[in-house]
Amino acid sequence: MYLFCVERNKHLLSDTTVQLQATDKDDGANKEIGFSIAPSSELADNFTINNTTGRLGLRGSSGLDYESLPNTTIGVVHLVIVACDRGQLPMCSNVSLLVTVADQNDNTPSFSQMYHRNISEDALEGASLVTVSATDGDGKAPNNNVFYVMAGGGNDKFKVDSSSGLISRAGKLDSDTIPFYNLTINAIDGGSPALTATTYVTVNVIDVNDVIPTFEPDSLIVRVNESNGMRGSDSGRALTSLWAKDSDVNSALLYDVVWDESLGFGPNQEPLDVAELQVAFKVQNNVAKIQVNSTLDRERISRAILVVNVTDTNAANSSIQTGTGTLTINVLDVNDHTPKFNKRTYTAEIQENSVKDSVLTLVSSDQMSVTDLDTDQNCVFNISVVGPNNGYFKAEPATARSFALVQLRVLNGSVLDYEKMQSITFNLQAMETDTGDHFSDTVSVTVNIIDVNDNDPVFTPASYNTSVTENSQRGTNITTIHAVDQDSGSFGNITYSLEGDADRFFIDPVTGELRTADSSTDRESKDIYLMTAVATDGGGRRSGATLKITVTDVNDEKPRFLSNYSTRVLENSLVLSPPVVLQAEDDDEPNTVNSRLTYHLVRCPPISCANFSLVSGQLHITSEVDFEQVRKVQLIVEARDQGASHQLTGTATVAIEVEDVNDVDPRFTQTVYRASVTENSDEGTYVTEVLALDGDGSRPNNVTFYVLDSGRGSDKFRINSTTGVITVGPGANLDRERDNANGGFSLAVLASDRGDPPRSSSATVAVSLLDVNDELPVFSEARKEVKIYENASVSDEVALLHAYDNDTDSDLQFIWLLEDSQAATDRDVSVNITLIQNWFEVNPTTGRVSVKSKLDRETAEVIVLKVLVNDTHGVKQLPQTALATLTVTLLDRNDNAPEIRGSKSLRVSESLAVGTEVASLTARDADRDQSVTFTVLNETEAYFDIDSDGKVSLRHQIDREVTPKVNFTVIATDTGLPPLSSNLTIEVTVLDANDNDPRFVNESYVFYVAEDADNETVVTIVRATDADIGPNAKVTFDFADNVLDFVINSTGAITVKRKLDRESIPSYTFGVAALDNPITDVKRRAIQQITVIINDVNDNPPLFTNIDPLTDSYTAQIDETKTEGEKVLNMNPGPVQASDKDEGQNAVLSFYMASQDTGSHYYFTMDESTGEVFVNTSIRGKADTYNHTVTVVDHGQPSLTASASLTIEIKDENTHKPYFVGNYSDLRVPECAKIGDSVWTFVAHDDDRDKETNGKVRYFFDNASTSDSADLTFFNLDPDSGELKTAKLFGTKTKRQFQISIRAQDLGIPTSSSTTLPRITISVDDGNNEQPNFNGTDYSFHVPEEKATVSLGTVYAEDLDSYKRTCYSLSVQPGRPKELADYFNISTNTDQPAELILTRSLDRENASQASFVLWVTAADCTPDKGSCAPSNDKAPDPNAEIRITVTDINDNPPVFVRPEITVGVTSTAKTGHVIVNLQEYVTDPDIGANRRHDFSVAKDLEMDTDLKPSLRTIERPLGLSANGSVTTIADLPGDAEGFFTWVIMANDSAGNDTVTLKIYVVGEDKLIRITFSKSLEELRKTQNAIMGDLTNGTGLQFIADDRLPFEDDKGIVNPGKSVLIVHALNEKKRAMDANALRDFLDHAIEVTTYLKTQQKLDNIETYKAAATKADEKTKTEYILGAVICVLVVAFLITLYMMFNNIRRFKRKLKAATIETYPMSKPIKETFPGLRTPTSNPIFGKEDELNNDRASVDSEDSLDSLDVNRVEHTAPYSNANPDNNNDGEDEEEVTMDLYGEDTESVPPLRMDQVYLQQALAEHERSRNHLPQLQSNGTGSLHGSTTKQNGVGKRYTLHGHDASLDDCESTDI
Repeated sequence: MYLFCVERNKHLLSDTTVQLQATDKDDGANKEIGFSIAPSSELADNFTINNTTGRLGLRGSSGLDYESLPNTTIGVVHLVIVACDRGQLPMCSNVSLLVTVADQNDNTPSFSQMYHRNISEDALEGASLVTVSATDGDGKAPNNNVFYVMAGGGNDKFKVDSSSGLISRAGKLDSDTIPFYNLTINAIDGGSPALTATTYVTVNVIDVNDVIPTFEPDSLIVRVNESNGMRGSDSGRALTSLWAKDSDVNSALLYDVVWDESLGFGPNQEPLDVAELQVAFKVQNNVAKIQVNSTLDRERISRAILVVNVTDTNAANSSIQTGTGTLTINVLDVNDHTPKFNKRTYTAEIQENSVKDSVLTLVSSDQMSVTDLDTDQNCVFNISVVGPNNGYFKAEPATARSFALVQLRVLNGSVLDYEKMQSITFNLQAMETDTGDHFSDTVSVTVNIIDVNDNDPVFTPASYNTSVTENSQRGTNITTIHAVDQDSGSFGNITYSLEGDADRFFIDPVTGELRTADSSTDRESKDIYLMTAVATDGGGRRSGATLKITVTDVNDEKPRFLSNYSTRVLENSLVLSPPVVLQAEDDDEPNTVNSRLTYHLVRCPPISCANFSLVSGQLHITSEVDFEQVRKVQLIVEARDQGASHQLTGTATVAIEVEDVNDVDPRFTQTVYRASVTENSDEGTYVTEVLALDGDGSRPNNVTFYVLDSGRGSDKFRINSTTGVITVGPGANLDRERDNANGGFSLAVLASDRGDPPRSSSATVAVSLLDVNDELPVFSEARKEVKIYENASVSDEVALLHAYDNDTDSDLQFIWLLEDSQAATDRDVSVNITLIQNWFEVNPTTGRVSVKSKLDRETAEVIVLKVLVNDTHGVKQLPQTALATLTVTLLDRNDNAPEIRGSKSLRVSESLAVGTEVASLTARDADRDQSVTFTVLNETEAYFDIDSDGKVSLRHQIDREVTPKVNFTVIATDTGLPPLSSNLTIEVTVLDANDNDPRFVNESYVFYVAEDADNETVVTIVRATDADIGPNAKVTFDFADNVLDFVINSTGAITVKRKLDRESIPSYTFGVAALDNPITDVKRRAIQQITVIINDVNDNPPLFTNIDPLTDSYTAQIDETKTEGEKVLNMNPGPVQASDKDEGQNAVLSFYMASQDTGSHYYFTMDESTGEVFVNTSIRGKADTYNHTVTVVDHGQPSLTASASLTIEIKDENTHKPYFVGNYSDLRVPECAKIGDSVWTFVAHDDDRDKETNGKVRYFFDNASTSDSADLTFFNLDPDSGELKTAKLFGTKTKRQFQISIRAQDLGIPTSSSTTLPRITISVDDGNNEQPNFNGTDYSFHVPEEKATVSLGTVYAEDLDSYKRTCYSLSVQPGRPKELADYFNISTNTDQPAELILTRSLDRENASQASFVLWVTAADCTPDKGSCAPSNDKAPDPNAEIRITVTDINDNPPVFVRPEITVGVTSTAKTGHVIVNLQEYVTDPDIGANRRHDFSVAKDLEMDTDLKPSLRTIERPLGLSANGSVTTIADLPGDAEGFFTWVIMANDSAGNDTVTLKIYVVGEDKLIRITFSKSLEELRKTQNAIMGDLTNGTGLQFIADDRLPFEDDKGIVNPGKSVLIVHALNEKKRAMDANALRDFLDHAIEVTTYLKTQQKLDNIETYKAAATKADEKTKTEYILGAVICVLVVAFLITLYMMFNNIRRFKRKLKAATIETYPMSKPIKETFPGLRTPTSNPIFGKEDELNNDRASVDSEDSLDSLDVNRVEHTAPYSNANPDNNNDGEDEEEVTMDLYGEDTESVPPLRMDQVYLQQALAEHERSRNHLPQLQSNGTGSLHGSTTKQNGVGKRYTLHGHDASLDDCESTDI
């Protein structure tokens, strides 16, 4: 069969060459061939063929048109080409030619019309508009596949479905903006190149009243002066108007103030009640005019933010169209308040001698303060002392704004002398400075002067030296200390104490008596104590005297040896090694009797001390010691001091080890030893053992070894040197007869110890020999032959064997050696000896051989028996035996029927012609001289014939589809008398011919795959079937088209080949071919079109447009005067915009903006949908550059983002003037100051943010304000830093005071501002050289929240100068709001501790104020600072940390999150079920105990009418605990349904709140189960939001019934998931059925999609379905367990049967040893009497095989196993006893299945060649034939290899093969 393709409209003759060829083996005209097309061929008239050349072409010039082909062709034309020779009787052959016509894309898609449609501007997204349709006339996909794209006219508002052509709304429509659209739609086919058609769709947008009115601008700020009572009321005064815009033509706008959302603030920005705003302002509803409703007071309302709504009352569909605007009203101040002190009189006190600037202390707890409720310049005032006594004190601050805490300081300390003046009274005045009114207030202050202590105590004498005995008792008196103080009263009372090394002593604080504190004074530990005696008076002044105490010695320390001692001594010696010299120590005072020592011997076990002596502490031995008696000596020695009152001792041990000396000989236990041994003893045989003992006490002196010294026979024996064991030596060759005749053996043994020098002794050993039996038996006749008939009777004698032995005690036994015996057939073939093991028996005593059982010549004709005789009394290691051979030849009897050899099964093709030979059978007759004939049983009815030679041929045609299997029986009959026969039934399997096309299961396929699918992702699996069987029915798949992005495997799995991109190719259409797989025939095929549509995934991130490509950033500028809500316009390079290449939700974008700068996130905001930037709050005073990150996020899942930088510069304006900070009233300069020394640095601040211009401050002398211009010549002022330096030297004659004025001026644009300080006095002083120092001290203060004007305490930095001024300043810990420092005031410019005062209340609930750290910095502000070097080199510590902790008060009442809470409970709830914990619905910013609430019932429990009948028997179904838990206190009936209503109150000391609790009781059939991918705690926190999303998104009221942990199918809790049980109420407030509710949510796609993305929704199912699933899961587990058990049992049975069959199969396979033909002449007989078979005619094939041996590669060779397919039987062997068939006579036969006609022989397979040669070589090697060597294909190379004695392996053309590994089908 031929198969080729041609494109439509192609001409084969010109474009394609198709050349058919045929061959004919004849000659001449009979060989010439002509070609033609069979008339029956499809479309035969459309083709031509050259009769001579066979070249095929198309007829005509137009070619083939795919669309005109008949439907039956499916694009494939079937031609039959006939080839005939030109003989007289032409012979013809034909071949099928399949011509596949490939479709071309030659038809353009076409639309039938243009389209016009209307659509309402409020149409929902996705609303259908129209479906366009185009057709394509091409014949097949992809050429006739049409998809649609929108080419223009409204891509952002409409979209077209690429497959269906459906146009739908994609974006929001607005008829006011664009009233109509003209859409261009292209239809594109799938051909290459693609063809396109275009149509147009006109869309009119119908207007509806849907525009929400908006304010322009939506935020407005106005300023208005507060009302002045003297000017009359402002009631009715119009402030401004807010105008709203609505583009709808029929809008009707109504304005109103939303008071609940409006805000009001007092003068300190405290929030106001909205009722005050309603009194102050009103709005005219129809024109949005805002009016003042009453008198405005800035001290009551300083700012109001009114939220104004505008509503279109004509909105479409009764919808609510409301816009919102904001009006901010700032109330400006007028001067209508006077500065006021908080009291009319004050009393203060100060210590005498206080220095200048010391702070006075107010007697009452109240602080002095001044308040002016006005603002700006109206609230600036001075505080000063006026009237009499105005030169003693001053007030700070001198100038203040709005409010000041006032401190009084000493101005002239010289008058503060308690002895001269006890009190002073003066007046204090506060007066406005910047107003024309100069309002003021005056109060009286009385100062009381306090006396101080000013004398130190004095010691007499100034130092003390004394002693005490060590170990003195506690309280021992040592001496008395005395001091006096000149002060009187409590200041003169003295208290004594000790400092320094005084732990062991104490002093009476009143009398000064010094005593021991305990009895532990130990001279040996410490002998001198140095300390200071301190006297302190009642005022804390103190002085000290030195005190030395010496401790004297007593004898209280025992002597102690430095260590114990050890030494050695040889026995019989008097020398110790090493020598022992005793040494001990005594810790008592040296060189006294308490520490002088003597030495003594105390004990000397185990011998007497008389053997030792001590001379001057050295130990000597006086007599010898015997090691065998004493081995160790332990001496106890003593050291004794010479104390006068008593003596103390100490002991030590001296260990002496005695060492052994070799002084004893070893001695044998016997002088003569006797032993015997047999004459045949081998080397190492034990003879005897000797023993010698040594009396020395240690090794090696008592270690003995042995040697054979001399004696007769000493060379024939060996002795173990350690054990003394004597054994037979190597090569001894003992002979009793020879050696005993000489008198035996006499050995001399020597024993020696290993001492130095060694000692020894000797002994004698006599050895005699014993006799053994050692003669071999002998057969009288070693070989013997006999013959008997195979039908001999049992017990008949076969032969008698005789043997003898010369030993007198011999015992002979005869044994048949079966393993060494042999048997062979009449053809000299070896027989497994186990088959004849029961034929004979040998009498073990007499040697008689007899018949034991029935004999069979056909099994074995010659038997060679091996018989062994054994002397059982032999004693040598090798048995005493002899061997004889008995050859038995069996004579034949005729008793075997023929055996048919051949396969019991055949495989025949249904296409095989009648008469074709299909097999060849042979027969084997075990008897001699027999021939066999064959017949078929019921020959006329059989499908097959057989001739007499056994050739089987086809008699009738077989149809496989009708008869897949056929059986027939062959009978074989021999020529014996009487003739015997056998039969063989052969099963014939009819083979299939390939005559069916594959067929797809479905006719068309459309599949979807995500564009981000990985390579090898399976798109689908196509399937097809084929009616044929075997390889003809095996269907594989391939692409019929050129497909680049997908691959298909042979099983039909279509997978992704490379990355897909929907944006490039949205869909694919291609053909899939299903092909069958015949082995030889042409493949048949079918083609199916496949469409793969690519689903979009969010794989394209948004991209910013209008952006600087180099920096990915935007920049903008805006003036600081811009107000809230104004749009930031100056964006560079353009407004924030972005685009996304994806489609649908993946292309919907949202914009977000986040600040990169701490604290600036609220200045600007961004429109989420447009990306426009607006001012979010007032930015006045915020001039700076602010960096933001703009993020655009698409709505894909997961979403993708892009980020860009947005830098907004707020441009500064000069709105502030400089102001000085600090106190400059008293400046000093040292008289020794050098030119250029710094006097002071003036600091002025400017609150403008631009520190280069508007906020840049410079400093100048103000000549106009300076009284004496000459004073300015002494100083220089740095204009940039404000530092004042000396310009001249000061001398003693220079004036002492200078007066100057300083002006601070900014560099504002366009005009500058300035501030001038009042006249400053600079005094020349005598020096200042110390710095303030906190010395590492830190402070911590606690203050309750909501408290103001609270003194927290004082801080102090020490300055050692006699005249000093310290200035303190506060700052805030980095990372905290800087304005926190403004909440505090600290004393400054003082020489006293600085008082820290909280001036404004703190709110603990404000996280930034709850706990923070202030830094206080102390600076030396003494005017003459820095004139000299400091006296201390150590650097001062000018900083200290103040930790402020705000404590909580209960100032926030509990508040329910909403006025009504709805929850649910199932009707099956049991007692104790917790329905809700109301604590979760209460907010309270307080902490700890202030956050504990009590819950109580505010109104009794009520139930609706539906619930009452079910609960009529339950008096109290629900209970409320004080902690807010609502629980069931009775079991609810299962049929209950309805709701409870309960009003609950939450209360604490700050207030209370109530909530209406509605509890719905529902059945389980109303519940749904919603699973979320979040923890149970996360679900608890977000439950209210989820309920709100469900309710708002669906219009139903959703109620939560329970929260549960999530359990998977295995019952394991997944902590990352949780379950919410809910039900819903419809519009009638009835609980919905769970199934209906679940279906409703399935269609609420927007809600569920939102919950999936925002709340991690995972699954929705009914409560009952989940419960049923759990029950079914349990049942399924039981069923699955049972199924698994059944499968395991079935598997074990199958496994057993498989291994059993494999074992049987291997046995059969190993039996396959029959050669197809003999390869050489039979070997001559190897057994006597074995004849060479010549009478069997089947051997006649031998010569034919020898002639064919050289043509092993040709198809005519008889070596092919396909020609000679036979069954082989393995030879008999010991390893395979089961392979033998009793009574069989094996002969080599051949079956030729095809006969001599090689035309029909199939080609020879190479594996068959290998197998045939392997089988032949295997048989040859078994029969010892010469090895086959051949150079032809399939020949054997190399040698065979034996493995485990069973199989053989062959190397076949480099392939390693084993006969045991071959399959039966190959054999």
